[in-house]
Amino acid sequence: MFILNLTLFPSDGSRHNRSTEQNGVLLYYSKGSSSKKFPKIDLWVFKNGHVVYNEVYNVRQNVEIRILLSQQEVDELKSMLKSNFKPPILFKKMNELPLTTLKSKGKELEYHSSKINGPLKELDAKIEGILLKLLVETDSIFSM
Repeated sequence: MFILNLTLFPSDGSRHNRSTEQNGVLLYYSKGSSSKKFPKIDLWVFKNGHVVYNEVYNVRQNVEIRILLSQQEVDELKSMLKSNFKPPILFKKMNELPLTTLKSKGKELEYHSSKINGPLKELDAKIEGILLKLLVETDSIFSM
């Protein structure tokens, strides 16, 4: 008995190994699902402004969307990432709340976005704004 593992990549080479700093990743943002009604979200923001959004409902269904941020938006994110973020003091994983993961410059934070404040809350709100922009822009494209 043989097991064949076949991985297909787009011919344009657009598939990235997004976990490394070498690819110009500015930040990685992931929000887990608190229930089966909502997808797990993965968002990669690259230093050149490219954004890759992955939405995973289950193993068989996922969506990938790409957009480009303005240089001003990239600069704002870079500035916000210079803050010294600390996880909430009493962080405790709660199943009813989605867990958010933020990775940048080799550091990783896990938190519940409803339980944070300060610079981390501002950055989280900025990233949520990018997500909203991405979804609004793609919705307008598909509704044409």
